[in-house]
Amino acid sequence: MKLQITKKHIAHWTLRLLTVVASVIIGLFLILQLPWVQKKIIEKILGRFQQASGFQITSKKLYLSWFDQLEISDLSVKDDQKTQLLSASDITIDYHFLDIFSNGNINLDELTVNQMQLNMVYQISADSTRSLNLVRLINQLSQFFSSGQPKPGKGTPIIIQSIQINNSLVEIHDPLQTGSTNT
Repeated sequence: MKLQITKKHIAHWTLRLLTVVASVIIGLFLILQLPWVQKKIIEKILGRFQQASGFQITSKKLYLSWFDQLEISDLSVKDDQKTQLLSASDITIDYHFLDIFSNGNINLDELTVNQMQLNMVYQISADSTRSLNLVRLINQLSQFFSSGQPKPGKGTPIIIQSIQINNSLVEIHDPLQTGSTNT
């Protein structure tokens, strides 16, 4: 008889625990759908990228849609010399939440970019070397996010199943050469 009561208590408390855990998870999903919560999270993330790169990164709107799609509006990236590196009116990143970090890769289903302007410029760095502002951004982010320990092989692969780029322009400028704009 006592064993049967213990089993009932264990089943009762297990059910209560599962109910609390499920309620907390559903509550977090709902809270993350609030625009001001998303804004605070994205501001924190963009602030970290700005700190890492020294580049000014802004966006007017970021919207996370039920953990499987991120919409970014009016993205702007200016390099450390205040030159516009990238601007895009709309970027949509579609992914499966549970698959985004599977197999040691970053997996995205689809990336759609509308009205992007990528303006790569050769510039002189503080150490007197010439490099593209895009290359400097990538190098600075890589240094910031690395642990400082040498890693065998290459970095984490980003796998994008489909990319759509609409009404966009890519330019490369070299101020030391005349006629240096390549589109």
